[in-house]
Amino acid sequence: CEVEGPVVNHKACHTDEATIYKTDKKIDVSGGWHDAGDYGRYVVPAAKSVADLLIAYNTNKDLFGDDTKIPESGNGVADILDETRYELEWMLKMQDKESGGVYHKVSCAQFPGFVMPEEETDKLIVTPVSSTATADFCAAMAMAYESYKNVDEAFANKCLDAAKAAWTWLEANPDYVFIDPVKDITTGDYADFKKNDKDERYWAAAQLLSATGDSKYEEAVQKYAVQTGLGWSDMGTYGSFAYLNMDASKQNADTKSKIEAAVIKEADAALANSKANPYGETLEKYFWGCNMDVANSGMLLSLAESLDNSKGYKAAAAEQLNYLLGKNPLGTSFVTGYGTKASSHPHHRPSIALKKCVPGMLVGGPDSALEDNKAKAYLADAAPAKCYVDDADSYSTNEVTIYWNSPLTALLADVLTETSTIAPVPTQTAPTEEPTEKPTEAPTATPTTQPTETPTATKPTETPTAEPTVKPTADPTATTEPAKIMKGDIDNNGVVDITDVSLLSLYLIGDKKLDDAALKAADVDGDGDVRLTDAARMLQFLSKNITSFD
Repeated sequence: CEVEGPVVNHKACHTDEATIYKTDKKIDVSGGWHDAGDYGRYVVPAAKSVADLLIAYNTNKDLFGDDTKIPESGNGVADILDETRYELEWMLKMQDKESGGVYHKVSCAQFPGFVMPEEETDKLIVTPVSSTATADFCAAMAMAYESYKNVDEAFANKCLDAAKAAWTWLEANPDYVFIDPVKDITTGDYADFKKNDKDERYWAAAQLLSATGDSKYEEAVQKYAVQTGLGWSDMGTYGSFAYLNMDASKQNADTKSKIEAAVIKEADAALANSKANPYGETLEKYFWGCNMDVANSGMLLSLAESLDNSKGYKAAAAEQLNYLLGKNPLGTSFVTGYGTKASSHPHHRPSIALKKCVPGMLVGGPDSALEDNKAKAYLADAAPAKCYVDDADSYSTNEVTIYWNSPLTALLADVLTETSTIAPVPTQTAPTEEPTEKPTEAPTATPTTQPTETPTATKPTETPTAEPTVKPTADPTATTEPAKIMKGDIDNNGVVDITDVSLLSLYLIGDKKLDDAALKAADVDGDGDVRLTDAARMLQFLSKNITSFD
């Protein structure tokens, strides 16, 4: 993993053989991409990253050239395939050649300080085989076979053989398998949130069916049912990508119909959230790594557009890109180095060690849980959508990862394709307020923690089309609440109307404060929290899809 570039240059790193955990056996696992702000290399997020890049290429080939000035440029192969192959070749080293199972990760026992990668010289440890790593590896290798078979047949066949060997291991180990040596190794664990690998197995089966046409993989797809998700913990929608894009002769009509319905249902929920949010993003909450979910939603919406181009999925996908590039409550581009006001102090060890920001990295974004000391210090009173601090110490809002950048690449490709059906999007003036926080000179090393599970989207049926026509002249000053609070009547005028929805929307993005009585009225679903689901319920009420909030 030696790098020579205009911003970052470093010598080859992590070239020593790694020791398999609790054994004396050593293997060569050199190469590959560093996962995030640290230098661990993990198979599960690597598979997601590879899948995103191959989807980007396979669905928009004309956008990718052979001239981006990487070492392989000019070899007649699209540079995105050359770069992805670099990660695939590392992944192949992570497979146990005897069993076909795939080791979960390789890292040192602890996170390093803020040093360059070649300065991390502690012992490398490979952790035990897991079912999620094996299934994700299986899927990625089957996808690689199809992507490279007309580029390098020998390499493609090697990938397919590795995928089949991994599937053999999965058949012999039908249950979820994961061993986390947390007492000895404290780097990112990438354990499945649900302790369930059905989504990974579904993806692997669909991808092998696409690659081989073997009916046994169709049986496996049906066995694991339709799974969803584009995050590293929920990978099911990658299986749906594979199934819907394979040759029709390999598809089962009933299976295809179920998958299409699942994709549309998932996309409709994302589309509804996009319409309900003033800035167009699909988020319902703001959590660790939520910018990945924004980019993932863009990919999902683009897939749905290929199934039904009448609902505006493609335009909503473009809104996700707009949000990431600055159309958000902070008026900030979350991609380092891109935009007049962009993230510039990421939690990224090379950037910190070199004291200059590597451009082109997508940071994690707002996290209302305030999960690091800098976030707690600066954001205690911030609205959820503004819980972001551009500081290298804020690992919960400002770290970078390969699997946050990869869906951004796929989303960019979908939006920029010459066959795009995107309608023009109105411009919006960015907030002029500048952040007051400044990065520290010597940030302290902090372990990378994995993002929390993505909340389920909720679908409203109508979106406000205008700003409220009536504005309160002042915030209420009385401390006594009305004798009876009407659910949804946020402005306390005796009726629930679009003004109430607009007030709630402004509150959710941090542009409006609500007193206690208004907050109680806004909590229409009665769960004790005011969030996007309440706005969705109010829209359903106004459109007469529901007659009460009870």
